[in-house]
Amino acid sequence: GPDPKVLGRLEREVKDKINMTEFSKYLTDKETGLSWYAGMLSPISLEKDPNLSLGASEGSRFFENEGFYRSHDGMDFAAPGGTQTVSTINGTVKQEAGSGTVTITTDDGKYRVRYLHMPPGSFVDVGHDGRTSVGDDLGKVGGWGLRDGKWKNDAYAPHLHYEVLENRPVLVKTDQGFEMRPRYVPIDPRSVDLSKYQTK
Repeated sequence: GPDPKVLGRLEREVKDKINMTEFSKYLTDKETGLSWYAGMLSPISLEKDPNLSLGASEGSRFFENEGFYRSHDGMDFAAPGGTQTVSTINGTVKQEAGSGTVTITTDDGKYRVRYLHMPPGSFVDVGHDGRTSVGDDLGKVGGWGLRDGKWKNDAYAPHLHYEVLENRPVLVKTDQGFEMRPRYVPIDPRSVDLSKYQTK
């Protein structure tokens, strides 16, 4: 039968073409300056650069560094290096300079959004309290990642990896008994209503 890897690649190529077509419906609210894609607030705003050519993909993917297919959580937004990224929710920011990752957690701890592959030098100073509001600048699109055991900005083609995670607490046994602890799991960014956390 057909090689499953080949079928997987073809399926992804078709998906990407469909997603590129969807981006023709990419909308920007002129009043707020925020952009929307497939019903979700986008981590990249066309207000910053209206001439961008964007793409998105998700699902199973072949990882060359690992040599096999596995689930690819979240969405990839292909955009030129240096493109500004923006916050999609209000909350507290955690910046992980080594891995080029920015995480925002809602005040009630229900959701997190993560931005990956941004060059650490591009991170915006969020101040002492680490707060951000929807539409605020966070950093810039890049290709930051591990290559040959070293962190580099050309490990990948420039893109933003974007995830939404939901807190689904688990019961954990401790020396003092049992307690509920947070456990954040990836969910489809287009399947959740985050409007409660997106007041500008």
